[in-house]
Amino acid sequence: MKQEWKFGNHSYNHAHVNKLSLEQNIDDMKKCNELITNITGRDVRFYRGPYGEYNNIVINAAESLNMKVIQWDIDTLDYTGKTANEMCLRIKNKIRNGSIILMHNDTEHTANSLQQIIDKINELGYEIVPLDELTYFDNYEINHEGRQIKK
Repeated sequence: MKQEWKFGNHSYNHAHVNKLSLEQNIDDMKKCNELITNITGRDVRFYRGPYGEYNNIVINAAESLNMKVIQWDIDTLDYTGKTANEMCLRIKNKIRNGSIILMHNDTEHTANSLQQIIDKINELGYEIVPLDELTYFDNYEINHEGRQIKK
C-alpha cells in the first residue's frame, strides 16, 4: 500500500510567532497552507513555529485551521555546521521512544548525512514513523521538552 504523505507548515514568513496576534498567525499559516496545498494537492496537518516558538495564541491559530502543533525534543544543531558523526552522537545521547529530531534542509552537512543518521537510529533499535503515527490528536499537552504528554 502506498504511503500517503502528510504535510506540515513551518510558516510563510518565518516570523517570531509569539509576537504575532491570533489573526496574524492565522493569516501567515493560511498563506503557507495554500502554497503547500496548491503544490501537493493535500491538506496540511501539522504546524511547527519558527525558532520552536509557540504559545496559546499560536496553538489556537493552528487548531482553528485543523492543524496540530508539534515540537522536537532533539536538536541536531545541523545549522551550526555539525558533521554526520557529531549529529549521530547528539541523537544517540538523547533519543527515546517518541522523539522528534530537528534538522534543516539548507545546511552544510545534513543532506549528505541523512543515510548515516537513519542507520544510527535503526542501529539503536528505533523505527522512523510518520508524524501522524507518533502524534496524539486529543487529550494531550506539550511539555517543556517539546514532547506531547497524554492527559
